[in-house]
Amino acid sequence: MSIRHSIQMARIKRPLGNEGRPRGWRERLEAMRYLPALLRLVWETHPGFTLAMIVLRLLRAFVPVASLWVAKLIIDQVILLNQAGKNTHAHICESLELFAREVMPEFHARIPEQEAWKRQVLAREIELEEIDTAPFRDRYGPNSVQVRPQAAE
Repeated sequence: MSIRHSIQMARIKRPLGNEGRPRGWRERLEAMRYLPALLRLVWETHPGFTLAMIVLRLLRAFVPVASLWVAKLIIDQVILLNQAGKNTHAHICESLELFAREVMPEFHARIPEQEAWKRQVLAREIELEEIDTAPFRDRYGPNSVQVRPQAAE
């Protein structure tokens, strides 16, 4: 047996239909009707092996999805690091302390005023003006604004 003949025999060929042409999706889906009978025969042969085969196939199908998820997490982390720069934990804690010390007191001082305004809006004592969302819709698309204005009662 020549090397050329061995290589030709070792090549992986696509599954062929009855006419010697590659199988189409219709033929493959039609073959699925034999799957329940096949699974029943395999189950009767050895239920443990059948379960193991199903679990291993599911795990094998999960590997590409998991790989894509890990790649997504890595890309997200790279983007975050590029946007945030080389900040250490100490820098982040320092900026949070600065924010709490310099900015938050202003918000805390306005809580009673905000609560009174919210109470008046909910009681319809104050009528809010309609906000123009066209620039937002133009930038992010027509499905970005989900809230529909309600008719006045």
